[in-house]
Order: sequence, then C-alpha cells, then structure tokens
Amino acid sequence: MNDLQLLTVYEWIDTIPLTREKKNMARDFCDGVLTAEIIKHYYPKYVDLHNYPNVSSTRQKLSNWHTLKMKVLKKINFIITEDEVNEIVNAKPKAIEKLLYRLYNFIVKHDKNSISLAKMNAINESQELNLVKNEISSINKEYEELLKRKDFLENQISVFEKGNLELQKKIQELEKKK
Repeated sequence: MNDLQLLTVYEWIDTIPLTREKKNMARDFCDGVLTAEIIKHYYPKYVDLHNYPNVSSTRQKLSNWHTLKMKVLKKINFIITEDEVNEIVNAKPKAIEKLLYRLYNFIVKHDKNSISLAKMNAINESQELNLVKNEISSINKEYEELLKRKDFLENQISVFEKGNLELQKKIQELEKKK
C-alpha cells in the first residue's frame, strides 16, 4: 500500500463512530468487531453487533470473522479470503489496512449514498496535492543544502588553489636560490 492509500483509510475510519479508540490498527481490528461496526455504519440492516463480542483468543477471533463473512459480507457480495482473515487475526502489519481500503472502494462503488464520491475524490486530490507539496518542500530543502555544500566546496577549492599557488611560488624561489 502506498502512503496515499493508507491516509485514505485512516481518514475514512476517523469519520466513522467506533466503540473503541484506535491505538494499533492491527491489534484493534484483529477480532473483527470494529470491522463489523464499520459495515453496520453503511449497511445497518445486515449487522447485529451482539454477534461480535470483544475477544482475545485466536479461535474466538476466527469465529467473529467467520460470522461476519457468512452473515454479512456474503449478503453484500464482498469477498474476503481465509488468508486475509488469518493475516488480520494474527495482526500482520498493514493486513487490516489493505482490507479496509478494499472495503472503502467497495462501499464507494456500490453505495453512492453512503459516501459522497465527489467529496472523497476531493479529499483524495487534496491529499495528493499535500503529498506533492511536501515532496516539493523536501526537494527544495535538499536543493538549498546542496547549494550550501557547493559553496563550501568551492570555498575549500579556492583556499586549496591559493595555498597551491603559494607553494609553487616558494618552490620557484627555492629553485632560483640554488
């Protein structure tokens, strides 16, 4: 995933009221509860949150995800593989972000009333613009540093050349004395 995709996921998730604070995405989403809450936000008639208890064992997490797959995701035609579930349950870095990015795009595509596509596109364009501005700023800083380095090196070369000329003069004077 690139930075823009991650930013899209994080900003999107921040717009949805969730019952738990997000501190570590991989751990916070591994039991399927927050994902169920996100889906309920857009498809309230399909999700009964009492089916998704906060759990800590791998077996219980897999059970939550299986319930979500069979009772909800199947109805809205959103596919998640067992490999994806296993990576999420085991809190593999960026696994949940990849799934949430797919879910975000699915919702945008299939439920235009839930997310204003124009609004989200404007946010994405704004994010891209900010990334470009940050990159330009970074390049300008690097350029300024390179100019300073160039000036320093030119100064060093000048000092060296002056010293070299003085040495050549001394050598010539010594050769004349011989």
